[in-house]
Formats: sequence, C-alpha cells, structure tokens
Amino acid sequence: MNLVGSEASSMAGRTWKDSHGNYEVALDVMHTLHCVNKVRMALDPDYYKEEESPRIHRMHVAIDHCLDYLRQT
Repeated sequence: MNLVGSEASSMAGRTWKDSHGNYEVALDVMHTLHCVNKVRMALDPDYYKEEESPRIHRMHVAIDHCLDYLRQT
C-alpha cells in the first residue's frame, strides 16, 4: 500500500520512501512471513544457491535484518 507524504507523517519510523516519492507500508504479518522465508532459504544454501557475490552480501544483510526482526516480534 502506498501513502503520500501527508498521510505518511503519522507513520514516522514505520515506513520507507520509494523511488517515486510514495511511502510504502505493509501489514506486519507480510514482513514477518517474508523474513521467515528468507531464514528458511538461508538454512538450505545448496538448494537456494546465490551465485553472484554482491547478491550474497545482500542476502547476509537481509538475513541479519530478518533474524533481528523476528527476535523482536
């Protein structure tokens, strides 16, 4: 779901601005499921192979974020 600037002001710290100037929001459960899936995929690296080294770095950053996020929920 996208919000415009004035709508997003009440969501400070809980949204992010996309490349078009909209602020994106999502149901928390969707973010939780996304993180559970990322961790699941990280536990089976032979099956979910990341072959490009920049993508590997991004994957590790995402896994760190997801583990921290899941720890806090």
